[in-house]
Amino acid sequence: RIDGEFNGLYYSGRVEMIYINDTEDLQDYTIKIGKSSGGNICLHDFNVSIDETPFNITVMEKEEAKAIFENKIEDDGNAVYGEGGDSYARIKIPNIIPNQKVTISAEFELPVTFPTKDTIGIIFPLTCPKYDGCSILECSDFQLSCRFSSFEINEKSITSNPEGKIDLDAKTYLIDHIDQKFTGISIIFDPNVE
Repeated sequence: RIDGEFNGLYYSGRVEMIYINDTEDLQDYTIKIGKSSGGNICLHDFNVSIDETPFNITVMEKEEAKAIFENKIEDDGNAVYGEGGDSYARIKIPNIIPNQKVTISAEFELPVTFPTKDTIGIIFPLTCPKYDGCSILECSDFQLSCRFSSFEINEKSITSNPEGKIDLDAKTYLIDHIDQKFTGISIIFDPNVE
């Protein structure tokens, strides 16, 4: 789920990913978050919770963090361990019991583009860097919403790829699916279209 607001220069908001262990076994999750080189999205203020229990995220030296994580797991405790750099993070969440829910969220800012002098573009990336290239996001219940609270919009002023739906009363544009042919979602807003 991606919920954000267009303010003229940025599309900003919150990204939330939910995973549910729908197996009958303990599951270990590895969550990959990142941006491709040259990407402009800024992700920050990460939150991780299992069911309704939040985990603290602390930045520390890799060896110290890994030792604490391994000790917690050996003692049958719960812990989250991640590694990252300027453009990616990989978060390990082990021992998720059946029907348990893992939620990861982050705040984001993404600068807009100006494809023409009359249009404003939002290009939200759907790729995550890997060692051997990029992978495209896979999601069974995708939703991206963009509010245009400060702007007048009409049925023809917003287009996107993939196609979305406009809610004029809420001044919101919603895309509820991913097209695996695309590495990003593009939304074009033309405030001059009548």
